[in-house]
Amino acid sequence: MTSSERPGGVYYENCDAAWAAGAAPMESDEPGYRGELDRDKDGTACEPDGS
Repeated sequence: MTSSERPGGVYYENCDAAWAAGAAPMESDEPGYRGELDRDKDGTACEPDGS
């Protein structure tokens, strides 16, 4: 499984994992968000292509 519970919250290895879990897109204040998943650094990670 590509997502797991870790101390401090939910972790998604990548955006595919976040989408598969139904968690994407994620805002910066939501569990699982991390800057590495936010391509354009606008506070929303794993945005659908074309947005």
